[in-house]
Amino acid sequence: MDHQAEGWRRCAIEYLEFWCSTDRRLVRDFSTEVTCAKLADLFSPKKYKVARTVPGHGPEKYEPFARMLNSLRDIAATRESVPAMVEQACCDMSKVYGSCSHQRLVKLSG
Repeated sequence: MDHQAEGWRRCAIEYLEFWCSTDRRLVRDFSTEVTCAKLADLFSPKKYKVARTVPGHGPEKYEPFARMLNSLRDIAATRESVPAMVEQACCDMSKVYGSCSHQRLVKLSG
């Protein structure tokens, strides 16, 4: 394997190891109630780096998002129900935050 390919391979392995461990921890952390503090940490520059896309200041800006995610906890997610759930969540979040793209919502809610 040439030097450049080896460098790319090493980077890919480091990336996968980082996100596998991070995602494993996030699944564990979000298996209980979603809180503003958990969302602030998830959106932080250390993880998904999307905090700036959510209007407001401080962890309390995530309260509507946390409430929405917690409301979905006991609802069965099926292939048929998820599109409508995402659509409704986008509509609800756009009322609070001004806009909400499906892509952002799906990314942020895992």
